[in-house]
Amino acid sequence: MKNVIIGTAGHVDHGKTKLIAALTGTDTDRLKEEKRRGITIELGFAHLALPDGSLAGIIDVPGHEKFIRHMLAGAGGIDLALLVVAADEGFMPQTREHLDILTLLELRHGIIALTKADLVVEEWMAGVVQEVTSQVAGTFLEQAPILPVSAHTGVGVEKLRQEIFRQLDLVRPKETAKPFRLPIDRVFSIEGFGTVVTGTCIEGTLGLGDSVAIYPAGETARVRGLQVYGQPVSAVQAGQRTAVNLAGIKREEVARGNVLAQPDSMLPSQMLDVRLDILRGCQRSITSGQRLHFHHGAGDTLCKLVLLGTEHLSPGERGFAQLRFAHPVCVKQGDRFVVRFYSPLETVGGGVVLDTNPPKHKAKDPRVVTALSIKEAGTFAQRLRQSILESRHHFWPLEEMLRRASSHGERVEQELEQLLAAGEFILLGGDIPLHRDYLWELGENLARMLSQYHKEHPLQAGMPWGQVRSKLLPGLAPLPGDQVLNLLVEQGIAKKQEHCLALPDFAVVFTPAQRRVADALIAFYREGGFAPPDPAIAARKFGREREYNRVLQALLADGRLVMVEPFLFDGEAYCKARQLLEQVLARQGQVTLGGFRDLLQTSRKYALALLEQFDRQGITQKSGDVRTPGQGR
Repeated sequence: MKNVIIGTAGHVDHGKTKLIAALTGTDTDRLKEEKRRGITIELGFAHLALPDGSLAGIIDVPGHEKFIRHMLAGAGGIDLALLVVAADEGFMPQTREHLDILTLLELRHGIIALTKADLVVEEWMAGVVQEVTSQVAGTFLEQAPILPVSAHTGVGVEKLRQEIFRQLDLVRPKETAKPFRLPIDRVFSIEGFGTVVTGTCIEGTLGLGDSVAIYPAGETARVRGLQVYGQPVSAVQAGQRTAVNLAGIKREEVARGNVLAQPDSMLPSQMLDVRLDILRGCQRSITSGQRLHFHHGAGDTLCKLVLLGTEHLSPGERGFAQLRFAHPVCVKQGDRFVVRFYSPLETVGGGVVLDTNPPKHKAKDPRVVTALSIKEAGTFAQRLRQSILESRHHFWPLEEMLRRASSHGERVEQELEQLLAAGEFILLGGDIPLHRDYLWELGENLARMLSQYHKEHPLQAGMPWGQVRSKLLPGLAPLPGDQVLNLLVEQGIAKKQEHCLALPDFAVVFTPAQRRVADALIAFYREGGFAPPDPAIAARKFGREREYNRVLQALLADGRLVMVEPFLFDGEAYCKARQLLEQVLARQGQVTLGGFRDLLQTSRKYALALLEQFDRQGITQKSGDVRTPGQGR
């Protein structure tokens, strides 16, 4: 059973509402003002019974030019357009604008109904058919059936009904596997029930008791009740006109233009990258900096236009642009939209959303145009590759990256596996895609960083590991950050020395004066062995040397001296102490402080300092009076 939506279009007073009433028995004009003035002001709703027993929703839109924004609010979820032209008046300005809007939204199916057929003679009707055929040439209605009909006499109504059935069979089913999404076109309260919103479910499914979010604010609510075409249901799916009773949200917290969707399935955006098509019938060119009305779903938001790769677009031209908003919008990649001039209010064009979370672009950057060309016309694998490349500085997990790109499903997983197998990407921490090209870029950055560090710290064995990670990969968690650095070491970009990174060919080179101080310090502490002298004594003995502090730090950095609070040990003595400890642990499984002291033939204070250092490193772990092998051994 297919769920579909029919939408009317056409000039004011051409009989759209009466035609819907003739087809369904429902008068979609519900407001007193509509009854009084005899014109449709707000969206109207009805449903049509289909041969298989299901129901098709019908949205009746206003035809007056003052209410074009209301028409746009209802046009987004239409599957089949019913373009209405009064036979006694023919094609009119709003008929053209409505047709332009439906074309920009890329509708594929439609029927043209020539209403008020009872008011004209056959010769006149033939002229109207000829005029309409000329007007719809080059649009999606070029091959559409043109059917004379009279809601007043009933002539042609049944034939129109049967053509609707035939056309609806051609409509592709909606996406039900995607997260639920419903642009809100009405909001009201019912006493005893609370807030109710209505709209056309354009993606996914929704059930009673489900949690939903109201975007762009992101406030959450619970589904208390559901109706489809006035009947209570337990679940709804894409392609149905739906009323949702929300618990936990106030009427004033929701507005037309908001989007009801699955929690965490959308991200508010204040910039969009788009492909923009300018109508051939547009009377002006558009230029960067202009303000436009952006119509998407049921919403209307002001934006600033920034054209990319060109200074202006003329009528009939196509290009890329960035739309910048003062207030956030919620859209997905691939969504269609319409733009209208800020003043005077007239439809200028529309297009498709290519990126919902882009950075701020430079208008003349050719790389931006290349990237958008891939997003518009590239293969699925090319678009996925581009999304990963553009998210490289953020190091988003795959799930977050795909959410921002509005991508999901098994196809994404399959394509990613192929890209991984081809060696184009690696996964950090199991879920963060990293492109090989970006790894190369990071390698260049690391080489420059280490080169500068070596110039500034010539006596340091290298730049501390943690400092490199935080500077090269800001914001990245330690585990994947360490993986990136290890990959760069594997590629020979840098070498790892203890807790430092250095360029592969870097070595500390002392001046003759520094060498004399270094040799004296090493000999001084080496003579002490497992009972080193107090560092204060060394400071008094060598501190007069100008290079003393720099040389001391260099010897500590490369491991020739080791700090074991509060002592300094000769590096070789320290390594020997660890080796002896590990041997006794291997033989006996444990060691006491006294046993370790005797093993080193030193005093208790030195043995204790060393054991506490080994405890901190996980080589040993203390249990009462003994130490056993630690987790880091």
